Amino acid sequence: MRYRLAGLGLDDVQVAELVGLLREHVPEVSREAVKEIEQQVPEYLRNHDPRYPEVLYRMCEQANFRFLDLLEDPDASLDDMLAFFRSVGEGEAREGRGEGLWQSALRAGTGVTVRRLTEVAESRTEVPGSVIGQITQLVLAYHDQLITAMRQGHATAAARAAGEREERVRKLVDLLVTDDPDPRELAELAREARWELPRTVAAVALKRRDHGHRLPSWALPGLHLAQPCVIVSDPDGPGRRAALESGLTDWIAAIGPTTEPARTSRSLGWARRTLDLVERGLLPGDRPAVALDQVGLLVITRDDDLVGALAARLLEPLGRAREPQRERLAETLLACLECRFNANEVAVRLAVHAQTVRYRLRRLDELFGPAMHDPNRSLDLQLALRHWLAGRG
Repeated sequence: MRYRLAGLGLDDVQVAELVGLLREHVPEVSREAVKEIEQQVPEYLRNHDPRYPEVLYRMCEQANFRFLDLLEDPDASLDDMLAFFRSVGEGEAREGRGEGLWQSALRAGTGVTVRRLTEVAESRTEVPGSVIGQITQLVLAYHDQLITAMRQGHATAAARAAGEREERVRKLVDLLVTDDPDPRELAELAREARWELPRTVAAVALKRRDHGHRLPSWALPGLHLAQPCVIVSDPDGPGRRAALESGLTDWIAAIGPTTEPARTSRSLGWARRTLDLVERGLLPGDRPAVALDQVGLLVITRDDDLVGALAARLLEPLGRAREPQRERLAETLLACLECRFNANEVAVRLAVHAQTVRYRLRRLDELFGPAMHDPNRSLDLQLALRHWLAGRG
């Protein structure tokens, strides 16, 4: 960008005289700019630091003087000023201020600067109106450059801070999922990661679906692990379970038991074992599986061969059905066991007519007899059916 008042009937001497006149008014213009910022964007000023308005004044004054330097010498370098405003942007990011706040402040100051400098120029009757218009355009272009520099600095610092926090979060998760972490180290890492150490947590084991990878913003992510997870604060709090289910739609997930933070690894261990059951088809994966809801299944499936033998014995009657019917009958029997043989509920679950369910139930009664209704065999039958159906998937 070239800040030159050229081709408008002013020679170098006249430009120098005009710039000198404008320079005399820079201090008062800068004071007015700070007052305008105080009125329009009062939240921008550091109320806890009475020195800040003076700091802001010095910034405005320095920026305005440099603009006039460029009018007088368009070849002068602006690099140091842009570097300064990039550093200001970095400072804004470190203090947690968004772009909107400081951009509003800078634009408020720009409006005053444009108005007052053009008023001073207009007071010299020998200055053509075309020069006044060009001064306005040059001031606006100059301040746009300063805003761009601040935005660059802000983005750089924000990205750096995000990267640093991400690294601290990774270290915190690594410590949480180890056995018996040191409580003092845990508290220190939580503080550095800006994560309030909760009274209780639950680990959630994850497997990515074919689409997306969205996570709840309030969960502590452990996606860098070979077996990804998230750690949830206060998992039994009001609405937390529903929020967790809705926030994990992009993942196949299993929720471990609630525990204290120092025992997160134990929660994660059970969550991963539960997720394994989902992956094997022994549990549905359309919503997060809950380890504590599957304790019987988790205990029994420690030995897959034993479950296979159980399925072979309990489901032997299915072998007497025709091959095309076996899977439908197995799915119907599993749904009946889970719905306490309520034909209407089973029909909704299987998306078939209730009369179809009743027909299949009659056939199942022929094959299995009273054993099918024995409540003491229900868990074994469900386990055997899930194992059998998973093997056919």
